[in-house]
Amino acid sequence: MDGGLRRRFKAFATVCVFIALKNGNESAPLRAQVLLQSVPSLTTNDIAVFSGILGSKVLRLYWATPNDDLDCANDEPCLYVDFKIDEKEEEENRPTKRQRQRRKTTSVLIPDPVRRVTALLTTFDATIQESGDTEESLASKYLPPPLQPQKSATNDNISMDDVVADLSQQPFYRSQIVSATVDPAATAQYTTSHGHLSMDSSVWAALLETRGIEQLYSHQAQAIDFLMQGHDVVVSTATASGKSVIYQLPILDLLIRDPQARILVVYPTKALAQDQLAALKELIAHIPALCNVLVSTLDGDTPATPATSNKSQNQRAVIRMSASVILTNPDTLHVAMLPGVARWKSFWAGLQMVVIDELHIYQGRLGQHVAHILSRLQRQVSLSSPSHHCHRRLQFVACSATTSNPQAHMQQLTHRSDIKLVSADGSPHGARHLVLWDSTANITNKVTFSDVACIVGYLLRCNKRAIVFCKTRQACELTFREITDYLSSSAELRAFRSQVMSYRGGYSARERREIEMAMFNGHTRIVVATSALELGIDVGSLDAVIMNGIPYTTASLWQQAGRAGRRNQAALAMVIATSTLSDRHAMASASKGTNVFDRCFAPAEIASEEDIAMAHLQCAAFEQPIILDSEEFISEFYGNCDLASKALTWDGATLSWACPMSCKPWPAAKVSIRSSSTREQQEHWQLVLASGGLARRVLEEIEPQRALYTIYEGGIFLHRGQTYAIDVIDTDTRCALVTRVNVSWYTDMRHFTDIVPVLAHASAQPKPHYQFIFGDVEVATTGVGYKRIDTRTHKLVETVDRMSPRLSMKSRGVWIELPASVSKSLVQHGHDVEASLHGAQHALLAAISSIVGCASTRLATECIGHELAHHRRDKPLRLIVYDELSFASAVEYKDGPLPRSVALSSEIVELACRRVTECPCHEKATDCVLLSAACREKNRNIECSGARLVLQWLASNN
Repeated sequence: MDGGLRRRFKAFATVCVFIALKNGNESAPLRAQVLLQSVPSLTTNDIAVFSGILGSKVLRLYWATPNDDLDCANDEPCLYVDFKIDEKEEEENRPTKRQRQRRKTTSVLIPDPVRRVTALLTTFDATIQESGDTEESLASKYLPPPLQPQKSATNDNISMDDVVADLSQQPFYRSQIVSATVDPAATAQYTTSHGHLSMDSSVWAALLETRGIEQLYSHQAQAIDFLMQGHDVVVSTATASGKSVIYQLPILDLLIRDPQARILVVYPTKALAQDQLAALKELIAHIPALCNVLVSTLDGDTPATPATSNKSQNQRAVIRMSASVILTNPDTLHVAMLPGVARWKSFWAGLQMVVIDELHIYQGRLGQHVAHILSRLQRQVSLSSPSHHCHRRLQFVACSATTSNPQAHMQQLTHRSDIKLVSADGSPHGARHLVLWDSTANITNKVTFSDVACIVGYLLRCNKRAIVFCKTRQACELTFREITDYLSSSAELRAFRSQVMSYRGGYSARERREIEMAMFNGHTRIVVATSALELGIDVGSLDAVIMNGIPYTTASLWQQAGRAGRRNQAALAMVIATSTLSDRHAMASASKGTNVFDRCFAPAEIASEEDIAMAHLQCAAFEQPIILDSEEFISEFYGNCDLASKALTWDGATLSWACPMSCKPWPAAKVSIRSSSTREQQEHWQLVLASGGLARRVLEEIEPQRALYTIYEGGIFLHRGQTYAIDVIDTDTRCALVTRVNVSWYTDMRHFTDIVPVLAHASAQPKPHYQFIFGDVEVATTGVGYKRIDTRTHKLVETVDRMSPRLSMKSRGVWIELPASVSKSLVQHGHDVEASLHGAQHALLAAISSIVGCASTRLATECIGHELAHHRRDKPLRLIVYDELSFASAVEYKDGPLPRSVALSSEIVELACRRVTECPCHEKATDCVLLSAACREKNRNIECSGARLVLQWLASNN
């Protein structure tokens, strides 16, 4: 329990007392929604925790219906709170007549509400010390399950076969099903090998007691056999195939055999680590020999000192010195654990196993960061061990979703060669119905709600639980809102509204944990999410997955599809093609015979950028100077022994490479592995709720590159289905004040985006008539208004002119200045100049990504919408591509992908020209190679023929 819980209880108690006194009825129940609006930091989970601490006789949280003679909005079930003050205790604490007389002579009498709140807070402080439960367990026990709407008997146990068959009989069906196939059910496959049976018998007993597992699937047994033989292992099987058991059991067996052993488990997110912590603790609790074993998470949320008990005891120090198993993430390992050489030496000396979960996440730049972090980890383990035989002793086990090269991917990340691959999935699964749905088919004016909302309503009628995946945060919020509006419009479905939630990046950790817990406990039946829920967080049994938009990769599609049927029942995986050009392109391919559900997985690759390697080499030298076998170490883990002279300082006195002073005092803090600069974290924008509560609170924090196009005065910001108006923007403090409003529309920003070169640092001249330049750029957006778009129909309601403050960020980019003759030539051939440049920049961006080897999503260009294209200010004619991330100066990152593109400029221009010249878009617009899923203007205002002319001019010799 942390101090924040006490502060939230104090605010909660204050509001309850004042509302009760205002209404003149201290025993009347209070609507939970009113309390949540009055205390913005409060959640329903918090109220459930308060109930668990104080007891249900003092505080009770329950569901009420309109039949209970209580005020229920829209005639829907709603949460109510009964909060009573012990009358006997009140009487005992009431001042006597003599005390009241004495107070009159010394001070003003304490108001009755203040005394009541103080008494409640005293009781809370006394009882919280006696509670041994965590907030999560209390919320799970005392949060009441939602009322289940009455359903007909035919819907209680309807099979998934019937659900899919009856889809075509629904009123909203307009022949949208393009294909419907069934991935047949698979039975469990068990093994005949018995090597894994050598594990301690108490491990098997714990597995049976906690999970009822008597026999392992074939892939589980095979992987554990390899681990027991001392091999490194990578397991690549389907979602929900029981991969976590593969490392949990050997961890427990290792701790029984060697109580001094240390194990490190690395997850990509804090949420996943917390989720798996509970499962591991449950197993350990059933093994008497491990009763004193400490298993803990260590991440950015781990406090340095506990909020209660002994303040002198550092919680992180306890974990470091006493924990046998630490569950963490690459960020914490990089910034907090590896640099603290002296403090962590004993842990590294005892480290025997490293687990890497969700291996497939570590691709591109993040993959390269993690590869270097693991190389630093192995070096620390080697130097902390007296024998210096790290490679023979330390064991790696990794779990991955299906990719085409899991073994090679793990070798890239760990630099290990003896890796055994386990990919033959022995887990059972029910039949999976695979449906491709075209939402644009046969649209009529009678359609009032989207297909997604109607399908969700149909699934709820069939008593099914589902996840709806959306590609963007805004799409997630809009889809969530439309679903709740659809449910509210139906008397039959209205009661389900409280069982639908949204889940996406940007929500606070407390909000995400609340949603995850509600799903796991069955309190939430539908969750609308972004890819944040692709990872294996256990959210309970699900019947269906709806993908609102065709996923960009096959791996992502199957990762999402695997979220349903996690308890061996039949499931539905539905892909809904939308009207976006990328979806239209995929549907055009499907019409030619391409199967969207083909299991053709791309290989997992990591980046090889020199700036990342140099940064981690500096971190390694800071941790311990590179003395022995430096060339071998640098060449093996960083790819080029010449990096030492670029990145490090030679110390002639000790004959070693040392970390340069410019990187100190803490080099790791200057290397952010999920973005490219720690400055970006400092530049986050805050959306602050300016009214509607006792105090202002931060609604959400937004990255600078995202803020450029989402924060503008007059705009509507969506958060958990609620609409907030952006009233005032303060560019100095990077803060936007918002107020909650109830409107039926959202907004789309109308803006000018200017990417202006600031300072050139390098250039090349592929042809005599132009230069390819790299340097600092400034990316700035100026809001000139916005469009109001109806939430339900997505049709334009109104165009508003309103200037908004200019937002900017510094980055780095490459650009090509074009002469006026190019513009004249485009006009003479009947091409739109802005649309032609827009297309040429898309082609240039894609070519840079291919040639240099970086993710195309990292790069961006100046996407120009048709509406404002003819209102641009005069400026030089140029093609420009910039890095999406925020940088202070290109000099600091001179070895990144864009500066490297300068030397490869000739090949980049030739590739871009060749792709556009060979583009088949003259046959069908959806086949155009210039289409980009990341285009901010949704690929509008693009001319392929004009872009072809621009690129051919660049590739020509005159």
